[in-house]
Amino acid sequence: MTSSERMSRGVLLVAMALLPWLGVAQGWLGVDLGQSLRNDWAWGLSTQIRSESAALSFNEVVSDASVRRTFDAVDGLAVDGQWRTGWEAPLEGGLLTSWRWATSVRYKHKVGDDALVFRVRRQWGGPWMRAWDNARWRTQLRWVHDLPKGWKAIPSLEGFFRMAEGGSQALRARIVLDKKLSKRRHISCGAQWQTSPSGPSTTTVLCTYDWTLKKPKKPQGDEPK
Repeated sequence: MTSSERMSRGVLLVAMALLPWLGVAQGWLGVDLGQSLRNDWAWGLSTQIRSESAALSFNEVVSDASVRRTFDAVDGLAVDGQWRTGWEAPLEGGLLTSWRWATSVRYKHKVGDDALVFRVRRQWGGPWMRAWDNARWRTQLRWVHDLPKGWKAIPSLEGFFRMAEGGSQALRARIVLDKKLSKRRHISCGAQWQTSPSGPSTTTVLCTYDWTLKKPKKPQGDEPK
């Protein structure tokens, strides 16, 4: 089976999984692009379009640019920085823009073929488009479970906090199925449930296409001294 056929089959599976949710949940559709570099550095770009609950049209776009650094001294440890720009067209008209900077520390621990991932994130920016995004601290626990034929199941739980006001601002639970289409291409789909400090909880359908570029080759003649 060619890579295009695998991709088509993956898209079909995602569409079938999302059909029961259409019209009753938000939709977040995204594309991620990334690449590992020399000296344990990596970069990433992502764009996501979002719809409001039970809406058939998308009215929000967010774009992220990030850099990440891993450390040989501590296997599984990574630090990254992410810049986000957002645009939203409210139903009442107009256009809102926002920005956010986030710094994260992540630790990934292998458990056989599976992995446990813990992340702490500090974020700030403005103006905030979501009440729950006003939380300055986020902690996430994620389990990556390896399945046959290139599938992975990834449940996660994340808390949003604002220390100045004390206590939790929001809670996000997510379950994602990731399908490997080729060596550097994946597609994932899932569902997310989230509380909000200023309104009812929301359910969101997620779908992302992920493409990882080849690592740049080492220049000829660049030998260690």
